[in-house]
Amino acid sequence: MVGFGGTGPFRATLGMRVDLPAPSDYSAVLGVLRGAISRQAPDAVAVIVVGGDHRDADEDDLPHRELVRGCTALAEDLGMPLLSSLWVAVIEACQAWFSYADPGRFGTLPDPRTSAVGLEAVVGGAVTYNSRDAFAAQLSPDPVDDLHRRAKIIRHLPRVIVADAAALVREALGHVTEPDFSMDDERIARVGQALTHPRVRDVAVAFAVTGAAGASELLWSRLTRATPRPHVTHPATLLAIVTYLRGNGVLAGVALDIALDADPSNMLAALIRTCLNQGVAPQQIEELLATATSAASVKAT
Repeated sequence: MVGFGGTGPFRATLGMRVDLPAPSDYSAVLGVLRGAISRQAPDAVAVIVVGGDHRDADEDDLPHRELVRGCTALAEDLGMPLLSSLWVAVIEACQAWFSYADPGRFGTLPDPRTSAVGLEAVVGGAVTYNSRDAFAAQLSPDPVDDLHRRAKIIRHLPRVIVADAAALVREALGHVTEPDFSMDDERIARVGQALTHPRVRDVAVAFAVTGAAGASELLWSRLTRATPRPHVTHPATLLAIVTYLRGNGVLAGVALDIALDADPSNMLAALIRTCLNQGVAPQQIEELLATATSAASVKAT
């Protein structure tokens, strides 16, 4: 379900992707969609169903029609125009699409890589991927021997001194965008251990909401690959936060999988997961985090 807003031509302001449910789960899915749409209040919505048997794709019996009826009723109940309700088997060039609301309306998809949306994403600096698995691959962990070596270093480090650890994180964030920046095992281990302290994590979160989001994403991506378990839970959570705030919910979800797999008791990761699942707007999360971390820099000095 896509939400649109704006005073001129509509622009997409909300995207909610949900795995196609069994009919018995339609009500639960509609409840999640209702909550997200109510919170973000777009001016209009559209529904796109992706998947199903090609043989079912005719104007009389499109797949998941009952789910789309529920989405249509939901939009009406919330007083929002439903701009389109469409079905397509897969997002690929030349695939046929059909309209649920208008049986005589159909067409074919352009190449997603050269569509207006795809080109705008590339021009804006975004990297596009063909699947969620391709997203996940960019966060594949470093070789096992490297991780074991860093875990051994972490075990022999002294306890975290907050001021020193916060300075270490600031230093890494300040230089990560430089062409010659690198992280050896010692630095990876020290930052990984530093993030085990909640006040140091506050400092790290503050960077994501105070203009250093790009550097934060680079650093936490590197550390999510490089940090051994269970310590990887912290950079992975920080990566999830910064990518969610930057509008990349897919990468945030992958990072949260890593964080919670490494440490299911990570409460911050669980909270961000709930926000993603409930469709809480990134702007709302940013406001909450900005308030929660406003004194982090002072506490850490």
